[in-house]
Amino acid sequence: MKITGKRFIQKAELYLVFMLFTIAVFCLSMRSQAAVSVDDIKIQVTEIYQKALNMSGRSTFNGLCGLCVNYELRAMGIFGAGSFNGNGNQWFEGLVDGDKTAGGYTQTKYAGSTCLTDIVNAYNGNPVYNIVVSFPYGAKASTRPYGHVNFIHAIIDGKVYYTESYSTSGCPEGNLIIKSVDDFISTYTSLNGAPLGAIHFT
Repeated sequence: MKITGKRFIQKAELYLVFMLFTIAVFCLSMRSQAAVSVDDIKIQVTEIYQKALNMSGRSTFNGLCGLCVNYELRAMGIFGAGSFNGNGNQWFEGLVDGDKTAGGYTQTKYAGSTCLTDIVNAYNGNPVYNIVVSFPYGAKASTRPYGHVNFIHAIIDGKVYYTESYSTSGCPEGNLIIKSVDDFISTYTSLNGAPLGAIHFT
């Protein structure tokens, strides 16, 4: 079957449009997955936590985990003023799967105790960034009804890079903490109950 020059051009144009669309979708899906080194993450943790404090007008978050995570996300440009803020155990239910944040990020929810492993597996073991994980209980009797929430800057090669809103195990508030995924889940499950789930911002 002979293809005329005009028809060939039409087919080529359609193919080009399809390829450009495919590339655009791929780039959007990988926006938050751009390679960031461990050294970059270490610098980011310090800068973002200090920026979060400055934005909040506080000198410390003193265990106010929900407020801390809200301002960290705002400092990252993921959230804006007026974005979701709640107790630690309200974050997973409170954020809507598939919605866009004020910063244009898509929220993808992963439920249950395997949430972090599920996120990593969804990206074939490649580094992932910008994750919030929510737990049902606070670590103390006074905070138990309010749950707990953490902002994870990255999971790289099976290690979780994150901060806490309070000083813990000799690590000052806001300093970088590094644990394996299994150790992270085990530690917080013993303190705060099994994760309700995680939200990945991409």
